[in-house]
Amino acid sequence: MQLGPKMAQYAKQTSKLSLNQLNEETAWQVISRLMNQILPVLFCLLAVLFSVDMISKDRQHKSLVNGYPLSLFKRLIAKLIITFIGLFLMVIPLSIGFIWIGLRRGFGLLSLPSSYSIFPIDAVSNLNSTFSSKTIGLFLAKSLGLMGLSCLAIVLFTFLISFWLKQDFINLVVIMLITFSSLFYQRHGLGDIYALYYSPTSYLYSGDIVSGYQGFFWSTPYLTTNQGYLVVGVIVLLLIKLSTVKNVNYKEKSMIKLENISFSYKNKPILKDITEDFMRVKLWD
Repeated sequence: MQLGPKMAQYAKQTSKLSLNQLNEETAWQVISRLMNQILPVLFCLLAVLFSVDMISKDRQHKSLVNGYPLSLFKRLIAKLIITFIGLFLMVIPLSIGFIWIGLRRGFGLLSLPSSYSIFPIDAVSNLNSTFSSKTIGLFLAKSLGLMGLSCLAIVLFTFLISFWLKQDFINLVVIMLITFSSLFYQRHGLGDIYALYYSPTSYLYSGDIVSGYQGFFWSTPYLTTNQGYLVVGVIVLLLIKLSTVKNVNYKEKSMIKLENISFSYKNKPILKDITEDFMRVKLWD
């Protein structure tokens, strides 16, 4: 009898295996299962909620450092850091559940095996898929990296949308529809015929992508970890570039407005001094 890849790796374990480890009930094994869909959706949803109103709040209360207003790009960086700090703090309640499961059923080992599948290009002709097994630690590292990159893309996209749409509720609806749009096209009768592997929303379920489940389920060799890093990474670079362009346009418009104000009050000494001081503040950075 030939063992599967995961059971073969279990047989090679030098340490003693517990029943909870074989049943995949330890803390690390539970976390690896949650990384398939629940945790990526949760953190992407929190990324939207944490960032959707930051730009609108900044319109009412400008970000200041030592009394000087920050540039648009510096404000975006500051708000990006604040958003990720909020996401990181959400690990605290999850760690409580992790410790509770570990005390009851054991923490397990990051070296325990996790199943992978690679859907080959010629699988349509020979109906064969390659299955393998790697460690839970490697699976979690790749899944967390892809999930973090997706959250970064969502936050940057939310900031850009907030510049054009002034209402927070409309921003929330638009961003939620775009972020979770894979629910509309990754379904039976459509996803298995048209696999949109060039859309960043197709890699929302980072754990399913890393384990190869999405590629196996939709019978495509292109929904892979490397493809996910490539697609989402390109989107992040594009959003950063758009943010930089927005920052340059913002500075140019500010300079034009300030020059007009200075020209209008050039014959009024008091207002002219106030305008010059204001220009120095706006062009401080």
